[in-house]
Amino acid sequence: MDTINKKQLLERVLEYKNKYSIDVIKLANGLGINIFHNSDIKKSAQISYDESDGSVKILVRKDEPFTRQRFSVAHELAHYVLHADILKTNGSLHRNVKKVSEDIEKEADKLSAEILMPDSLVKSFIKKNRIDVSKIDKVDVQNISDSFKVSNYVTAIRLRDMDYYVPYIEFS
Repeated sequence: MDTINKKQLLERVLEYKNKYSIDVIKLANGLGINIFHNSDIKKSAQISYDESDGSVKILVRKDEPFTRQRFSVAHELAHYVLHADILKTNGSLHRNVKKVSEDIEKEADKLSAEILMPDSLVKSFIKKNRIDVSKIDKVDVQNISDSFKVSNYVTAIRLRDMDYYVPYIEFS
């Protein structure tokens, strides 16, 4: 299992962009990770490492919405980068680990949003679409979400992490 660091991953992400969305399947494949749909897993996705051949695979629930599947793949890629030591030691993040800490999951969530919505692409989208960052509204969030192929929730969180003001917005 050859791992890369966060900076290297985020540099490679842009190689897999399609206008504004990142092709996370091709990104994973480019890192030597295979993605499989599976309806038998309990979580939205899971990553595993096979010590016998050094392979890494991500299983994704096929009955999840498309945006959730994309986020789940990015989340597992984040674990691959940030928590490779646990993955190598245990073969997965959950096997022989009593509880994966909330901090580890938050780290993976944050990096997955960065993978799906890289700074430069978000800033480019905002500039190109003349979005008034002093009053980002529901329509702006929806347009950004649609372009990046992520949920409105991920968009709002990512924009806030980038220090844009996004008021509380309810989506149906």
